[in-house]
Amino acid sequence: MDSSMSAVNYSRPNSPFFIVELLFPIHLLIYIVSNNLNKICFMQKLLLLAMLFCFCACSWPELDAAATGTSFPVNTYLKQDNIPSQFFEIDTRHDTTLKTKGGARIFIPKEAIVAKDKRNSVKLELKEAYTMEDILKAGLRTKSGAQVLSSGGMIYLNAADATLRKEINVSIPSGNVKAGMQLYEGVPTADGSIDWQNPKPAVQNSFTDSVALGKSIFNNNCASCHHPDKDATGPSLAFAPQRRDKKWLKKFIQNSAAVIASGDLLANCMYSEWNKTAMTSFPNLTDAELEALYTFLNEESKQLNPADYPDFQKSLDSCKLYYETKRNLEFQLKVLESSSSSKEAVLAQNTAANPGNNAPEATEVAVTVSVPKYNLVVPKSETATNYQFTINTFGWFNVDILIQGLPGFVSSSLKVSISNKLEAMYNVYLILPEDMICTNGGFLKGSKEWYGFATDDGTIALPQNRKAYVLAFCEQEEQISFAIDSFFTGINNAITLNAAPITPSAMTTRLNTLNFKGFKAGIKENKLAKEIKKLKVDLGNVSQLKPKQASCNCYDFEKPLMLESDSSTWR
Repeated sequence: MDSSMSAVNYSRPNSPFFIVELLFPIHLLIYIVSNNLNKICFMQKLLLLAMLFCFCACSWPELDAAATGTSFPVNTYLKQDNIPSQFFEIDTRHDTTLKTKGGARIFIPKEAIVAKDKRNSVKLELKEAYTMEDILKAGLRTKSGAQVLSSGGMIYLNAADATLRKEINVSIPSGNVKAGMQLYEGVPTADGSIDWQNPKPAVQNSFTDSVALGKSIFNNNCASCHHPDKDATGPSLAFAPQRRDKKWLKKFIQNSAAVIASGDLLANCMYSEWNKTAMTSFPNLTDAELEALYTFLNEESKQLNPADYPDFQKSLDSCKLYYETKRNLEFQLKVLESSSSSKEAVLAQNTAANPGNNAPEATEVAVTVSVPKYNLVVPKSETATNYQFTINTFGWFNVDILIQGLPGFVSSSLKVSISNKLEAMYNVYLILPEDMICTNGGFLKGSKEWYGFATDDGTIALPQNRKAYVLAFCEQEEQISFAIDSFFTGINNAITLNAAPITPSAMTTRLNTLNFKGFKAGIKENKLAKEIKKLKVDLGNVSQLKPKQASCNCYDFEKPLMLESDSSTWR
């Protein structure tokens, strides 16, 4: 039974020997009965017939219309043609290295590709699907049979009228790195989609070795006081390598006491914020070990929301900007509110106290400061590595891992129904962007209302509290019905989509503009200067600069700031 239409995968009917396997024991049983008919009593005959009936009933898997290939939902929108092809002319007499638009590198040894007409030049076609949007638009579900996969990227290579004689080396970029990834081959199915089969041993990837080394360094040196995802004795290390200058990090890790003693503002404020608990120094960690540690922390941070982990240094930046701007605006307002007779005295007084401040003479004062009227999102930084593998045939290839048993994935229930639906089966997809999962669903057992994505009772392994999407559409007699919704995963998930009619052009536009990135919200300082003319209003607005998620009490910002010992502190 094709897995695209059912959460259950019946593989036996696809075997050419299945009928033989079924009929041989039946024939043998009939032979035994017929040759011994005169030796058995009536009740024994009934018992043998009952056994024969049960054997036949149990030997043939449950089939429905979808399994016969006659009732697949119509799908003219999610297809491989939605991914543009790249073409390369290859001179087969020479070694060739290709770099694709998506960042893949392909090494083709000389005479690896042989044209059927013995030509020295062949045209190589290539397609890449490294993002959730491309995977969905091409209908390239992440599923092997009935088992759901987490993808590290997909690539298609083909040369018309040519064959492969030698292996081709392929390296594809991936932002989804998990230990145990394997290379799957794409096998076309009856509904025109791709099923991923024949996994090879783990793909060679030096990046995973670096992650493993970093994890070991973290567990042996950092885990007693820090966690990647939450505060402990010390602060969470989420996003630390992305937010700190590496020179500063190295100094602090190898000798935090020296950095604090130097007067470094960030180091002193962190020291004060964490109850003046000194961090152990690690002077013997090498540059390579530190890089491995940063790599591990970056990988752990990929599963987290930046908005949930405020940047302590940016909070200090906000404190500094708030008090400097506040002092400046208060001074300007004092000048404007002073009478012309006392203005000169006020100016002289403040000039003596603040030699660097020279207030303008005009009553209409323009001051350049940043007073954001709203918070901006903090996009999640994307770090990618490369998977390397070899292929000896043309077609689709996918770097994947089965989600069952992955860390953080637990047995859950997910059921989807559709309201305002057409009287036909829908194409239903589950999408988890952070885990590169795009899998289609089918009716649950005994239901024509609820869809599932793994087993026929709705059970599926899911990460918890993860942003996910369910998309459904149906084409019937020139009508198109479409629905999409998002939710956060839990143990029990029952989603009802509200389908609505949509035109073919709107359907195409909707699919082409899908974007599963940028949903992480957080505070980011607005660095754009803005002229402020109404000082009283601005003094009310300037309070927005004061950070809400951190204290400014680690330093007296009302007095002139100390000189930072390391310019990288104020990046």
